[in-house]
Amino acid sequence: MQIKVNIKTRMAEAGIRGRQLAPLLNITEPNVSLLINGKSKSISYKQMATLCQILNCQPNDLFELVQP
Repeated sequence: MQIKVNIKTRMAEAGIRGRQLAPLLNITEPNVSLLINGKSKSISYKQMATLCQILNCQPNDLFELVQP
């Protein structure tokens, strides 16, 4: 099984860019890019909660478990 990252889709729906997210999540723009492209190794609960609040969603809207 793999985890599909849907953050980029939710960002587009909310009309927000990675540049705007970086200071809100307290991470750098390159790290936002890694996160939204599924290349990040981790995300803290605090960052996930902040991201869900900004994008008005639940964690399961951002990540999806899929069959390869």
